[in-house]
Amino acid sequence: MKSALERGYQVDAILGNDPMVLTRSLENYRKFHYDATVITNQRPEMALVAIDLVKKHIKAKKIVLISSDLVYRPSNIPKPEFWDIDPVTDEGRMFARSEEMLDIYSDIIFRTGYIIGLCSINLYTNILNLARSGMDIVLSRRTVRNFIRNNDLSTFILESIERNITGVYNVASDIATEYDFAQWICSASGLNCKIKDSGEDLGNYSMDTSKALKTFGFRPSSVLETYMFPK
Repeated sequence: MKSALERGYQVDAILGNDPMVLTRSLENYRKFHYDATVITNQRPEMALVAIDLVKKHIKAKKIVLISSDLVYRPSNIPKPEFWDIDPVTDEGRMFARSEEMLDIYSDIIFRTGYIIGLCSINLYTNILNLARSGMDIVLSRRTVRNFIRNNDLSTFILESIERNITGVYNVASDIATEYDFAQWICSASGLNCKIKDSGEDLGNYSMDTSKALKTFGFRPSSVLETYMFPK
């Protein structure tokens, strides 16, 4: 939201996971016309609800959906956007259903993995909080996912709105397991972490992001570069 305000956009933030609350909130915005509606809900079941409600209540030129790398069939090959959509998890299947509700000729879908930052609860903040509490950090050492900073994802979103870019794009800066990511955080922050392997192995979700680089001309910063660690 901060990035949008800095670019001069007027932003209405509609938050919530309760469908009834979302419905009442959206009804208040019927009279406005929007450049875009951005759906970033990391709970895929609520992304489905949000898309349905937005289509009914909001007048917007396009819908921007933050989807997931979990829609792909796992493979050791970095997956381009045309790779088979054959999810093996319930979360992936729900995100795939969300994507089917959109029109790729007028809307845009960004597929990514873990969104990392300090402005909301995510894998990064969870690891820090568990480490500082002296609790076990139980993560997968085998499932390979994609990572991106939230401010870089915001750049892709705003560029897609300003330049009216539509379609499907993989966006990520790093590929790693949760376990390896936690090890890096603990090493970089100097925290004494108790990291344990969950034993989960859902496969390799690494993505080919060359299409986004070519279209947007923007390469996101690595989440493994120097990071500010909150006290």
